[in-house]
Amino acid sequence: MRTFPMLSFPSRKSKIRTETALIVSQCSRQLSPAHTRYGTAFLFVSYLVTWSGVEISPGEESLPSDDYVDDRYVVVWEVATGRPLRWFPVYKRTEPTAEEGKELPAVWPIFKWSPDDTYFARLSENVISVYTTPSMGLLGKKKIAIPGVQAFEWSPTDPIIAYWTPEMGDSPARVCLLEIPSRVELRQKGLYSVSNVQLKWKEDGNFLSCRVIRFGKNRKHQYTNFEIFHMRDKNYPIDILEFKEKEKVSAFEWEPKGNRFGVIHGEEANYADVSFYSMDSTSTGKLKHIFTVPKKQFKAILWSPLGTVALLARVGHPSEATNGTYEWYNVTEHELVC
Repeated sequence: MRTFPMLSFPSRKSKIRTETALIVSQCSRQLSPAHTRYGTAFLFVSYLVTWSGVEISPGEESLPSDDYVDDRYVVVWEVATGRPLRWFPVYKRTEPTAEEGKELPAVWPIFKWSPDDTYFARLSENVISVYTTPSMGLLGKKKIAIPGVQAFEWSPTDPIIAYWTPEMGDSPARVCLLEIPSRVELRQKGLYSVSNVQLKWKEDGNFLSCRVIRFGKNRKHQYTNFEIFHMRDKNYPIDILEFKEKEKVSAFEWEPKGNRFGVIHGEEANYADVSFYSMDSTSTGKLKHIFTVPKKQFKAILWSPLGTVALLARVGHPSEATNGTYEWYNVTEHELVC
């Protein structure tokens, strides 16, 4: 049975928002969920992050009310002592397409953590702010200015941030690798006709996948390609996997143990192909196609924790009167297991 460390909260009773989570120590990953009357919390190791405008009291009997608006602060707590280390303001967020004066909700989690909890960072307009633990101070007492930055993700094993910026004027969109704390740019890749970029690290930090959604001719259609960084090779070489303009990519999943991944892609609305690929080292320098399972209705790829076996799934739904479909494949042997 998993237990939570004891926390000594302030005595004054107050309401707490349901966006509450425990932030991990060594690997910054969610472990087992704990369901409470205040919402769902996730057990991590060193730090607790809460979203609340006032102190937190476990003795509060009433649930948060819808009209509770004093939620402009995120608090970082030290789990071992129950001590609040710092209060951070939650900035307002707006978009050009939003109604005038309309404020958008902040995105949770507000902070993203380095794999060893030495650093944590947040995204604001045109900047990434990196803080150090346990001092909670801004790294180098200066934010990292990145015009137009849209999203970032920490490597799960190294103090490296991957981020992307859109096209601005004649400048291309960019995916960049930034080493922390030196702020040295390790690698960048320029991209054109970009609608969006989704960053996804492999669990062991060996590869970074950038799912690039691009505009087609006349910007009427969109298509997908993947830019995959080799993080353990010199100069961080990049492999490119492209799909046809009319193909929709609905899923991408790394193999937990190994160097393979699966992609669900296709032109038809109800049927798609599932293709598996392997990442070779720079000795060959090529991304290799392994095999494809054609014309299936699968929507998800779930790998065995040890790799090799992949579950292809389509979950049924009562409202659609459909049944779930599942097939297991041994990717090494290229065969259907069951």
